[in-house]
Amino acid sequence: MWGSMAADWQLGALYIQPHGPDGNWTQPVVGGLVYPQQPTGNSDILSTTAFNAKTGTYEFGCGHSGNYCTIYRDLNDDGEPVAILACCQCSYVQRVLPWDDAFIGSVSYLQNAILYP
Repeated sequence: MWGSMAADWQLGALYIQPHGPDGNWTQPVVGGLVYPQQPTGNSDILSTTAFNAKTGTYEFGCGHSGNYCTIYRDLNDDGEPVAILACCQCSYVQRVLPWDDAFIGSVSYLQNAILYP
C-alpha cells in the first residue's frame, strides 16, 4: 500500500482491509481481539496430549502469537514514511515507527519496539 493516501491505516485495526491478508479475519472492535483465535486446547477427546498454538515469542494486541511481525511501509498524516509493525497472521497494527528509526541500530531495537509499544 506504499504510495496510497496518507494514514489510511489505524493503530489497533487490521492493516489489510477488510478481512486481513487471506480474507478470513474479523475484528468486532478496533483495538480488540481478532477472530478466529489460535487454539489453546486439544479438541481430540480421545487424546491426553495437551495442545497450545500460542507458543510464539510475541503476543500481539489481536490475541495472536507469532515469532515475527510483518513490517509494512506506508505514510503517516504528514506524508512521512513509517514502518507499521503488524501481526504476522492477521495484519493487526501493533505499533508504528518512523521508517528511518525502525532500522537504525541493533536488531534488539526492533524487537523491543514489538514487545513494548
